[in-house]
Amino acid sequence: MFKIFECLIIGFFLSLTSAICCNSELNNSQAAPVYLYKILTIENWDNSQGKHGVILSAEDKEFIHLATEDQYQRIADKYFATVPEYVLLKIDAKDLEGKLVLEANPGGSTKFYHLYEGSIPVSAVKEHFLIKK
Repeated sequence: MFKIFECLIIGFFLSLTSAICCNSELNNSQAAPVYLYKILTIENWDNSQGKHGVILSAEDKEFIHLATEDQYQRIADKYFATVPEYVLLKIDAKDLEGKLVLEANPGGSTKFYHLYEGSIPVSAVKEHFLIKK
């Protein structure tokens, strides 16, 4: 009787551990939203025309910084506050080339999408908006 009870307890803890691990993996590899957003200078967007990939700034050398629909305004307010106009790209996430990772920036807790070893094909841009302040 004790052996059966011991097996049930061990089985319960193993299934609990397995469930916790699976949930953790799901949180780290969440499906990307349909659209992601990228803010560019007008010059970079103009220089991207006729090219395969979007021309990016030096800040995107290690990886390409992307935002969800509810994040891009905070990024614009922080990094483009003094820029009188810029371009906002609406990108089809499934058309991105490279490894898309949802992660927090160093020292931060908010998670953003970062594209490693890849590029944003111009064909992945479904809409672009000229933002003037």
